[in-house]
Amino acid sequence: MTRFTRLASATLALFALQAYALTPSEQIMEQFIDAKDGSVITLPEGRFEFTQTLSISANNVTIKGAGADKTILSFKGQNTGNGIDATGKKLTFEGFAIIDSKADGLKIQNCEDLLIRSLSVDWTGPPKETNGGYGVYPVACKRILVEKSYIRGASDSGLYVGQSEDVVLRNNRITENVAGIEIENCLRADVYDNEAYGNTGGILVFSMPDLPVIQNGVGTRIFRNKITGNNTANFAPKGNIVGLVPAGTGVMILANRDVEIFNNTIEDNQTASVIVTSFYASERPIKDPTYEAQARNTFIHDNVMRNSGAKPSGMINEIKDGAGWAGVKLDPMPQVLHDGIKAGKIKDIAELKLCMKNNTIESPAVAFANLDLENAGLFKALFRFWKPRAYAAVPAEHDCSLPPLPAVTAVVAAK
Repeated sequence: MTRFTRLASATLALFALQAYALTPSEQIMEQFIDAKDGSVITLPEGRFEFTQTLSISANNVTIKGAGADKTILSFKGQNTGNGIDATGKKLTFEGFAIIDSKADGLKIQNCEDLLIRSLSVDWTGPPKETNGGYGVYPVACKRILVEKSYIRGASDSGLYVGQSEDVVLRNNRITENVAGIEIENCLRADVYDNEAYGNTGGILVFSMPDLPVIQNGVGTRIFRNKITGNNTANFAPKGNIVGLVPAGTGVMILANRDVEIFNNTIEDNQTASVIVTSFYASERPIKDPTYEAQARNTFIHDNVMRNSGAKPSGMINEIKDGAGWAGVKLDPMPQVLHDGIKAGKIKDIAELKLCMKNNTIESPAVAFANLDLENAGLFKALFRFWKPRAYAAVPAEHDCSLPPLPAVTAVVAAK
């Protein structure tokens, strides 16, 4: 082979390597595709564009960036799909941002020992119906820790955990979502030291019917959170259950059992500080005969609740107007609202054990309202059947205490 021929061959080989060199985004995608048990995926600084979902199915995997402000995974060019899909045991996601995914930001299914730390999930435009549904979305998992993360713009829930066990959500900032933080059909959850602000509803604890893994949610503690100014208009797609959440809701408990709400600052929420309601109020069908549709054993104590109820929205505003027609003053709305529905075996609201103690209640200094929604369907025709009631002080049947719930102890070890 002549010198010229050797040079030509080397040049062609170099061109071939250059032609098939992977872009930085493709290199990241390849790491996800090739991940095996025990893999560590290190994401460099930079902005990386993707048009497809990044998927991983392996155990003991760590995905770590250089920081949520330095490693940015953009899915703005997606036509369909989530940002990241994951399943497996002992998964860690830390130190990067996911922006503008078509559907959910980070979805994890059937996981054990999940750690999410210092993550950012954001839809960079204004809050709108076409944004992805969920920011961080673990479902059917065991032992979850989500901390020090920022989530914004989800059209359903920013930080959502569903049908999972032993959940800890702490030190997160959640803003401009429909539901800021949502615990749904979970067993044992601690939600503390978070800031939920500028959402439609700050923190939601729901128990929904007809779900396959956990039929009834039990045991959630909400404490030391700042739940402020959650007045963003509801932008959920039509048909979503969170579409029923009135803008201006601080905390909403729907059909969950054993919920303790304490040592929170809940302020500047224009509908109410806390709403406790049954699933019956949604007027949706229930197929599962084992489902418990009413909230039971709710203990609200030692919170600061203020500057709420001045401008209610949605169904609560309709109730306020209807109460005025019926000669009942609910303006401003009291701090804590209960739907007042008795159904099934419940003969007296006191049986549901909604208790309030030692709360600081200011502006309005009206503690509680029983909305009597059981009879609200009749109020336009026969006001005498509908009797919503507001109480400046906590009424006797709710002036009670419940035993404190235990802390979640079976949690993933922080790395």
